[in-house]
Amino acid sequence: MKQKNILLALILSAGFSISVFSGNVSTDDPLVKMRLNEKLSYDLYADFADMWKLDVFSSIGESKVVHKMRMKSLLKKLGIKDPVENNFDRGSFENQEFNKIYRELILRGSVSETEALKACAYNEEQIIKELSDCISFVSDEILEKTLLQMNLTTGAHLRALVKAINRKGDLYSPQVLSKGEFDAIMGSGKDNFSFGEE
Repeated sequence: MKQKNILLALILSAGFSISVFSGNVSTDDPLVKMRLNEKLSYDLYADFADMWKLDVFSSIGESKVVHKMRMKSLLKKLGIKDPVENNFDRGSFENQEFNKIYRELILRGSVSETEALKACAYNEEQIIKELSDCISFVSDEILEKTLLQMNLTTGAHLRALVKAINRKGDLYSPQVLSKGEFDAIMGSGKDNFSFGEE
C-alpha cells in the first residue's frame, strides 16, 4: 500500500497518466524514462570507448553500470515493469524515441573525439534535468536519497567531460540546463570521483 501511495503521488504531482501495475511500460513514467536513459548512456559510453579509446568514456561507463542497477532495483521495488529487461544489445530500444536519440548521438560522436565528448555531455545534462524533476516531487526518503546520489555522480560525469573537452582546446556550453544551473555544477568544488582524468 505504501508503494502504491508513493507512485500515486509521483503520478498526480507531475500530471502523468499511466497504468503502473498493469504491466504496461510507458516513458511518461519518470522512473521508466530514467531507466531507459541510463541504458542509453551506458551503451553510448561503451560504443565511444570502443571508437575513440579515451579513458573518460570507459571510466564513466563503469559508473553507469551502477546507475543502471539502481534504477532496475527501484523499478522492481515499486512494481513497475522494467523496459530494459533482457535487452543487452547496445543501442537497441523498443521505444523508438530512444532509438532515434541514440542514433543521433552516435552519429554526432563519430565525427571526432571532441564531438563524442560533447554528445555525452549533452546526454548527462539531460539526465541531470530529469533526475532533478523526479527529486522535486518524490516524497519517499529512500527513493529521494538514491536519486540525489545519482544526481551528484551525474554532475561529476558532466564536469569530467567538460574538462576533457577543454583539454582538447574546445569549449562546451550548456544545451539543456540553464547557464546558472550549469555553472553551479561546474563550480561545485573538488570531486570525490575520478573519471579518466589526467
